[in-house]
Amino acid sequence: MALNIKQHSLKKRVDSRGWLVENELDIIRRSMRHFLISLSKPGSIRGQHYHTKKREWFLVLAGQATLVFEDIRSKERRSIRLNQNKPTVVEIPPMVAHAIKNDGKSKMMLLGIVNEHLDPKHRDTFPYKVI
Repeated sequence: MALNIKQHSLKKRVDSRGWLVENELDIIRRSMRHFLISLSKPGSIRGQHYHTKKREWFLVLAGQATLVFEDIRSKERRSIRLNQNKPTVVEIPPMVAHAIKNDGKSKMMLLGIVNEHLDPKHRDTFPYKVI
């Protein structure tokens, strides 16, 4: 099975006040049930896990990072560089382990969108070292 990681470029609207990016992706509008925001110090790694049912979308809001993926069945690997200057949503399907590393010199802020409500009793998160 091929590692099927999708990237969705978002339209960035710029004016004298700064910039604005809106979600124009039907898949996210139909699927969003939960979101998370994280702030990571330079050099830090988050994730290092996979989900059996959850689908996630990640967007770097500030800073830069590298997302690394591994299909836990085929062991196929891939990485994607993300930064605040080119708004890109990365879609992570179930059974794909993932980790994100802040490889910049400043803090990195990440928005995560999830297709399931947060259920602390059934987290569907399994440790898996990617980086």
